[in-house]
Amino acid sequence: NVSTTTTNKCEFWLVSNEGNLTSFGDPSQSVNCVYRITPIDPTVCSVELHFNDFDVTDMRSEQTEQPTLEKEFAQLSANHNSCLDNYLEFNNRKRYCHHDWNNRMDIVNIDPNYEKDFVFRLVLDRTVHSSGFNIKYKPLFDTCDEMMGKHLKTTKQENETLEMLASSSTLPSSSSYCEIRHQELEFEIKSANYPKNYSNNLDCIHYVIRKSDDICGLELKFIHFDIEESEGCAYDFFEIDGENFCGRLPNGSRNIFHFDTAVKTIAFQSDSQINGPGFHIKIRQVNDCRNAFMPVETHKPTSETSGRQQKCSIIWHEREGKLTLK
Repeated sequence: NVSTTTTNKCEFWLVSNEGNLTSFGDPSQSVNCVYRITPIDPTVCSVELHFNDFDVTDMRSEQTEQPTLEKEFAQLSANHNSCLDNYLEFNNRKRYCHHDWNNRMDIVNIDPNYEKDFVFRLVLDRTVHSSGFNIKYKPLFDTCDEMMGKHLKTTKQENETLEMLASSSTLPSSSSYCEIRHQELEFEIKSANYPKNYSNNLDCIHYVIRKSDDICGLELKFIHFDIEESEGCAYDFFEIDGENFCGRLPNGSRNIFHFDTAVKTIAFQSDSQINGPGFHIKIRQVNDCRNAFMPVETHKPTSETSGRQQKCSIIWHEREGKLTLK
């Protein structure tokens, strides 16, 4: 059932085993659309979402003037997490926005004690520059008993204090979201609760402030790295320079990333399902990059990893380079 008005309000009521959520209306106008999914089976309390295409953003990401450092922080934070003006919201508690969810998957749950529908609301109340979204949804059967059992555990996790190692100021707004600024030449970061498993639905962002103009690279030494592995790192991921990392890296692996902007952003996100020990990373700003951007350095495989395929990720920004097999 669909009802629309001249003010770009709409409501979709979806009763099916699976289907698609698609943005509706002119993205340059104010939009308020509700998508309501009613499970056809009383055992459905979880729905799997596949974000085939997702672009819900606003003109703040198109800023062209050179920002001050504080304005740059505000801009980065808004682009990463705010979802204030344009977003897709699930059951008044989780929002999706910007490009973060494009080509990813998520699972959302309802509490069978007081919810019966999966309700998504699309809000566009500023001039936008986006293509909208197309999301495939699939109900997961026999999940209500599991959700009832997880209710108390989830409540306890949400009340735990997020532990992050940092010598700079932290700006957490909830137990699952954090912002941390680093301006030292050398520092360490750890995932929440490390070395214990990190929590679900984490969204942490680290801002590294460039110490001086002669800084050219950011070296990451992965003391330990173990994040849920998935194709395309669609579920849990560690992100830097637009590249997502997940799975396991050999202890002691190193990589150096170009650092030629005032602020470098490092992010970590987890979904609502499987988690792992997370990461412990030593980070150093470097000012000599003549031989820095070489293949990722890893230690020789131990008996534990011997015989298994070793992965590496290498990015070159130079016109010319050399490929070396070690």
